[in-house]
Amino acid sequence: MEKGKKIVKSLRNIQPSKVKGVRLLVLVAVLAMAAAACQSATVAVVEVEVVNGNDAAEFLDPGNPDEVYLATVTWRTRPGQAGSTTVSTIPIVGLGPVVPGNSVTVPAAAGSTTFANVSPLTLAAFNAGTVPELVGTITVAMDADNAQTSAIPDPAATPALDALSGLIQAEIVDHLESLTPNTGSTIGLVNQLNAGLQEVVYGANGGVSILSHAEATLGNLANDDLVGVSSISLVPTDTQLSAVFSGVGAGISDPDIAGSMVGGTTTNYDATVATTSGTYVLTREVTF
Repeated sequence: MEKGKKIVKSLRNIQPSKVKGVRLLVLVAVLAMAAAACQSATVAVVEVEVVNGNDAAEFLDPGNPDEVYLATVTWRTRPGQAGSTTVSTIPIVGLGPVVPGNSVTVPAAAGSTTFANVSPLTLAAFNAGTVPELVGTITVAMDADNAQTSAIPDPAATPALDALSGLIQAEIVDHLESLTPNTGSTIGLVNQLNAGLQEVVYGANGGVSILSHAEATLGNLANDDLVGVSSISLVPTDTQLSAVFSGVGAGISDPDIAGSMVGGTTTNYDATVATTSGTYVLTREVTF
């Protein structure tokens, strides 16, 4: 695959999991790259559509628009390699009041991040015991509790996002970086990565979900309304290793994860996030 090529896929028909009334959509994909040379991967939310507004339902005022903003944490890690986890945040930019039924374009400064020096894992390196690196983003869609004429979001949102990124880093270290990878089995390793990602995002085995962390930080510290969470996790591989993962994919795809560890030649999709009172659709592009 040539650098810069974009491939489009819609995930409109994939049903997100419901957690405490909020839907989370997670895509786990293999980036099938043509060569093992380092290159970059860019993940960007490019548009937000307010299908049903949170304010309109909450205050029974259909003319009251949502004051939309996105809070995004980016991360990368290599399971089994101590100290490999890094996280960062994209500066929060208010997207302005959006009337239900309308869309707003997300400027690059508010929705885009580029992972530099992404090295696709080769089949030979994988067979020799090298574990693939994972990179990803976690985007929280928010409705600011501010007057329409005030700043969106309020100043408390930035330190709240910093607090959220620290919590997410701790989850990734605990459930992915700290793994002892099962390098002797392709399906065993993929199952491990799936389980670790489930634990990070959903708190699947009694842990704390991103939803709960977002409620504790952006929801409480910034006193804003959480509409939903969307996560994408990418596993850079070359085309040969991608084919190997595809061969075991049907047996290990987890219903709580939209998509699977395979089929990651796609990169543009719509992710629906929702509470019982509001629904947003985020359009995200991945370019590599």
